[in-house]
Amino acid sequence: MVPLLTKYKAMILTHSSSFITHILSTSTPASSPLHPSPKGFIDSILRHKFRGYCSNRGVMASSIKVVQNPDTISYLNQRQAAEVDEILMGPLGFSVDQLMELAGLSVATAIAEVYNVKDYNRVLTICGPGNNGGDGLVAARHLYHFGYKPFVCYPKRTAKPLYTGLVTQLESLGIPFLSVDDLPINLSEDFNILVDAMFGFSFHGKYF
Repeated sequence: MVPLLTKYKAMILTHSSSFITHILSTSTPASSPLHPSPKGFIDSILRHKFRGYCSNRGVMASSIKVVQNPDTISYLNQRQAAEVDEILMGPLGFSVDQLMELAGLSVATAIAEVYNVKDYNRVLTICGPGNNGGDGLVAARHLYHFGYKPFVCYPKRTAKPLYTGLVTQLESLGIPFLSVDDLPINLSEDFNILVDAMFGFSFHGKYF
């Protein structure tokens, strides 16, 4: 979950385990921006006992500092991210819907902490067909309750009850769903923030 300065005003990248961002922000920075091994990263998660999301303002302020200093951000590769999910849904007993809710809430919270609702009001979330897309749907719901005006592009929907329920929740709030054809060529003209929730670590194939 990393804000990027791109040709759009802002972009947030989601991750199926992105709620652990706050753990990373309170950990002692490694000597390298990359974790040397997945074991060290996973051990750090276990030591913190999954205090991934909390309302402590000091933790949130630390998260913002990490975002503003790219050199202090730790990154996971595909294998490390998969191992984190295995631990979460294995011995620690988290379910997919729990992780999805936590990830989406973490993304929405990060946006609210960094991008004030007055200046960055219109948020477009582009959702893929898998769990990463589900994270985006959850994030859109929380952003609505935080006072933002979310829009969702969800071109390839998943028929499973978990996903249809998330869509129903957004529709009940009146959050607009846009087709790909409805999107403007220049997204920055209509939206302040773009949330990329298309693919996660399980993606295989080519982007183009």
